[in-house]
Amino acid sequence: MSSRPLCEYYFLRLPCTDVLLPPLRSEGDRLLVPDFVLRSSAYMSDESRKEARAGIYEDCRIRILHAVQDRYYIPRLIVSALVFLVSYLFFSLVLRNGIPMVDELAISIAVCALVYVRMRRSVLSKGLYVDLCGQLQNTLSSLVETEDAGLSAIEAWYGRVSSSIDMPAMADHLANVEKADVPSLDAELPPGLVEVLKVYATSVHREYSSYLRHIRRSAGRADARLASLLRQSSVSDGLDLYLLCLFGQIL
Repeated sequence: MSSRPLCEYYFLRLPCTDVLLPPLRSEGDRLLVPDFVLRSSAYMSDESRKEARAGIYEDCRIRILHAVQDRYYIPRLIVSALVFLVSYLFFSLVLRNGIPMVDELAISIAVCALVYVRMRRSVLSKGLYVDLCGQLQNTLSSLVETEDAGLSAIEAWYGRVSSSIDMPAMADHLANVEKADVPSLDAELPPGLVEVLKVYATSVHREYSSYLRHIRRSAGRADARLASLLRQSSVSDGLDLYLLCLFGQIL
């Protein structure tokens, strides 16, 4: 039995786009590649599976990069500080050519920053980061898939709502300008899925959380300005008002 942690992703298949819901962030060793489970409403096609794996890889790659950079932050800081000190002493004591002190400081800071950036970028080309990305690719090749009834309920609700209410009408509904007949999500979602949806709304796409606060702050009063903002965001920023309505029901 594997001693690695388990990492569960959720894959929502919606009419317009697919949504990969990231897992809860654990406080464990971020440099340990986990085993992956992908939850979906039904058996996935090869294209959907490839899309999901690419999304998981990119999400985990970024986390690995940040973890590796955090691990080497102190050595990078110490080396950069030493470079600054040596550079400053060299230009102030060895090269006695009348360079003003301000120029000596500016040159030393520039050299220090260059060394810091080059050391930071070197993480991408060798060592621990490359090894962990290789482990990640190997682990994703044996990705475990499982069906989740909660996702089926969400997709069914989304299909009913999106087919009967257009985006402008949904914006008016959310802003209490003109109420629409929006069905409730008649399903009890597993706590794990609810927590993952919270992470998605509050951390991945925080605009959902921001708009929910505006909606709740209006306390049932009609807000034409909010309706206009919702319509504009749905067009220009791709804000999914159906998902926003869903989050309002379950979060």
